[in-house]
Amino acid sequence: MSLKHKISLVFVLIIFFFAYLFFFSPDLRKLDDISKVIKGDKGEVLRIYLNSKDKYRIPANFENLNKTYLDMLIEYEDKRFYKHFGFDPFAISRATFQYIKNGEILSGASTITMQLVRMLEPKDRNIFSKISEVINAVKLELKFSKKEILEMYLTLTPYGANIEGIEAASQFYFNKNSKELNKLESALLVGLPQSPTYLRPDRYPERALKQRNKIINRVSENKKFHFSEWEKNTKIFTAKRDYNLYVPHLTDKLVLNNKQSLFETYIDMSLQKLNERTLLNYSDNFSKKTNLSAIVIENKTGNVISYIGSLDYFSQEKLGANNMVAAIRSPGSTLKPFIYAAAMDKNIIHSSTEINDDAYRSKNFTPLNFDKTFSGKVKVYEALQRSLNIPTVKVLEKMGVNSFLGILNKNKVNYVLPKKHNNPGLAIALGGIGISLEELGALYVALANDGKYKKLKYFKHDLEDNEEQFLFSKKTSKEITNILRKANSNSVNMQSDFLTNSYGIAHKTGTSYGYRDAFAFGYTPSHTIGVWVGRTDGTANAVRSGVQDATPVMFSLFENIKSLRTNKFEAWTGYPAINMETPKAIKELKETREVKITFPKPNSTFVLEKNNSLLLPLEAIKGQKPYLWIVNNKIISENNSLQSSKDILWQPASLGVNTLNVIDANGHSDTIKVVIKKLKK
Repeated sequence: MSLKHKISLVFVLIIFFFAYLFFFSPDLRKLDDISKVIKGDKGEVLRIYLNSKDKYRIPANFENLNKTYLDMLIEYEDKRFYKHFGFDPFAISRATFQYIKNGEILSGASTITMQLVRMLEPKDRNIFSKISEVINAVKLELKFSKKEILEMYLTLTPYGANIEGIEAASQFYFNKNSKELNKLESALLVGLPQSPTYLRPDRYPERALKQRNKIINRVSENKKFHFSEWEKNTKIFTAKRDYNLYVPHLTDKLVLNNKQSLFETYIDMSLQKLNERTLLNYSDNFSKKTNLSAIVIENKTGNVISYIGSLDYFSQEKLGANNMVAAIRSPGSTLKPFIYAAAMDKNIIHSSTEINDDAYRSKNFTPLNFDKTFSGKVKVYEALQRSLNIPTVKVLEKMGVNSFLGILNKNKVNYVLPKKHNNPGLAIALGGIGISLEELGALYVALANDGKYKKLKYFKHDLEDNEEQFLFSKKTSKEITNILRKANSNSVNMQSDFLTNSYGIAHKTGTSYGYRDAFAFGYTPSHTIGVWVGRTDGTANAVRSGVQDATPVMFSLFENIKSLRTNKFEAWTGYPAINMETPKAIKELKETREVKITFPKPNSTFVLEKNNSLLLPLEAIKGQKPYLWIVNNKIISENNSLQSSKDILWQPASLGVNTLNVIDANGHSDTIKVVIKKLKK
């Protein structure tokens, strides 16, 4: 081979060597398999999730690392870290000489970069693996900066059990970020990776203490570090923390719906812990299976600052792992303010519009008021303050169910209609719809914000569309707020400015069918609170209500806000004035429904008994009462506006086809025919 060819071959080999060094780096995918971390508003770690290998691994960020810890680490592990290119010839020479002289390994020669290679691609410890480590360390040094190498190293370093990386170790052993480590804690964590299982400080504090002092003595050879005798004798106080307990329902919700690894929430941990204690104290008033949940929202931002999905995440009795802030439940009367608001915006009603609170029946739906009484004519503001059912149903019927749902749909409010009900009925006014506490909370925030609605914000840098739009007009929102500020809360017998509502908190309660769910919502200019009380499994409770059970809790949570967030809390000022002037067009809600006979059914057949007697109840819906009943052109009875149509009984006297006719007060009528037969012998 000619000299020219030899030179070319050497040149090609050199190119291949450097290409191998640069392009074929160790497999770095391990660094992508990290834990999801959820933090509070002030940076507190609320929860750390296991990665796919059941490790707690949090990526290190050089800018957030503790400088004292870094200096100690480099002094102890790799003094020439910033000077070498992946391997340290001096350290290798020293280790080799010591081994030849003493016949055993007295000091290591692995640099931080070589240790990183070993963590990325573990191999059997022999001369060939050591050579491979050197080569791969050089590759990493060529491709990454010293800062990046330190970040990777301090992401994968083992610290005992299933803890990896300096951030996870700082959290689990000292309940703090690595930047907050003191000198003694730093020394402990520098030495722990030498034998992480054997030296675990939560299990073997004496061993960990001995190792920590070894690190202290070693780094103290450099006059940069100084430790007093008192510091050397200070014992280790640490224990492995459990990060499954802080706001677990919210953290589960975030992790389930998002792919990112870091969530910085708006949770105020001081308020969160106080609210949890408050709910726990109130739980003594209920049965063991009764659960409570609550959400607190900052109105101007939509930020969720406290989130309690259940009293006890691990309770089997309460089914505590279920998130009752996000659970779909029947909202009872809590949608009433929004039904009235929608009708006001459509000029169907006004605050002082009069509505008949009387006996009412629609197809498959006969609503009653909570106390099963009627009040006759009432004004809208009275009906809402007293949470009367029948006036709300009449307003919804006048407006149209689909028209109301259209407002929710336009603003992307999440709700669930009962199965097999493609055409939802008027029962929506009384809770015949499924919706969550957090969705309702966002609706009440809109009332506090002059009608402006947007989705709630759970964490910073959320990329989800959070466009603000008007749910209701500013005028209507203020009117509804004024009505709710004067809502009756006398049944809440508490001695407190909040619990007697001297702050004028706008609030509304709700109780679902069978007393399964009790709700209370309240809002001031600054905050909105929603509370739920019930059984997680949906079974019925004792005779309870939102006023009895949820309202006191809600007011107590407002007290917590006032005590901990005084500078951010705003109360209503001035006495709310309800607009008593009603335009003539909406002075009274006119019921223009066409009357319809609901029993008997058209063309139905009835058979006389042996004694030739038969009594049939006559029932009708809609129209304007009183009804006039006519059978075969003869008036048989007339009922007044408060009387149930079931009180009208007809005793057929003629066999064959009979004509039944009902006429309402407005002259509208309905006619059916029924057949009466004689019992065959």
